[in-house]
Formats: sequence, structure tokens, C-alpha cells
Amino acid sequence: MKKQKKLRWFVLAALIAASEYGWTLWYYGGLYRNGTLLAVSQVTAETLPRILFQNILVNGPEILVAAAVLFWMGRERFVQEMGLMIPRKKCLPLLIAAGLCLLMLVLALLFSRLEPLAVSYQWVYYLLLIAFTEELIFRGLLPYLMEKSGAPGWAVWVVPGILFACMHTLMPMVQNGFTVRGLVLRLLSVLGGYTAGHCGFYALRRWSGTLWLPVLLHGMLDFSSVFLP
Repeated sequence: MKKQKKLRWFVLAALIAASEYGWTLWYYGGLYRNGTLLAVSQVTAETLPRILFQNILVNGPEILVAAAVLFWMGRERFVQEMGLMIPRKKCLPLLIAAGLCLLMLVLALLFSRLEPLAVSYQWVYYLLLIAFTEELIFRGLLPYLMEKSGAPGWAVWVVPGILFACMHTLMPMVQNGFTVRGLVLRLLSVLGGYTAGHCGFYALRRWSGTLWLPVLLHGMLDFSSVFLP
């Protein structure tokens, strides 16, 4: 009975990851086939409402999962277990990361080829809708559920990393259609890099005692795409 209770946490982690993947594949795939999927670099005053709606809706599973876990745990436990507090001893790295994040925004507004509205939107998008939601799920909730399942320490690090790599096979699947062979080939091509990246972000979370440091660094890495030609 005890093993069954622990196993349910592992199953729950797998279901959360599968629901995110399935929803994004279905929703973005439908938009792509209809020719209505808009990239964040296409933000203008006219397209902003549509792009914002698409970006928020695709994050529906993460929002629902986070709300359900918050309700189940209660605010104080949720903040603690997910690493959303700010430890006093590690304030300096957070301040430095936040300062660099703001500096990147200023530099992008000055030197990016994109319009200021597109730059500003991507800064918010990559920090909140990408970095925060991914860190909350993959460096917060999934490792917590893996620990609850009684998984060995290496699995707590590696399994969420593999699921993180799986999520980054989505856009090729959206563009080319989902096939098991395509998923396996794409996953093999990104598995090592994204699993290592996950472990790096998770190590930062464990070292700093807060999720906010990997959120800021994750957001900066993604936002750096605005400087590309």
C-alpha cells in the first residue's frame, strides 16, 4: 500500500507533463495548420491582443496545475515547497541577475531591429510565460512530486530533465505533424543539452534556495534571441 501511495506521485508527474505536451501540440498545431499562429516577434499594436491570447491560452495547463497545487498545499507551503521565497543570504545574486535582466531590456530597446513594443512584450513573455512557468513546473513541482514518490536522488534530477527536453520537441512536431519516429529522433537530438540545462537550473535553485534565480537567468537566455539578425 505504501509503495502504491508513492507511485501515484510519480504517475501524477507524468500526467502533468503529458497534459502540457498534448495540449500545446493540439492547440498550436491547429493554429499553425490554419495559418493563424503568430510569433512573439510579430507583436504590433494590432496583433498584440491575439498574440497575448494565444500565449496565455497555451499556458492553460500550467496555470490550472499551479492553481490546483496552490489550493491543495495552501499559500505558505506552496511558496516554500516551490522555492518562491527570497532567502536573505542569497539576495545579492538575485539583485545582480535582476539588474542584468533590466540591462538586457534597455540594450534591446536601443539596438534590436524589432519595434519597442515587440521588444517589451518579448521581455515580459520570456520572463513570465516561459521562464516562470517552466521553472515552476520543471524545477519546482516535478522534482517535488518525484521526491514524494520515493524516487532515488538521481531520478529527481534526471527525469524532470528528460521531460523538459521532451517539451522542446514541440515546435517541430507542430510544424511537421506528430509522429512517434519524429518525436524520438527530435528528442535524441535535444536530450543531452536540455537535460544538462535542466540540471544546471535545478542546481541553481538548490544552491540559492529560491526559484527566482533560475527564472531570471532562464528568461535572459530566451530573451537574448531579440538580438539575433
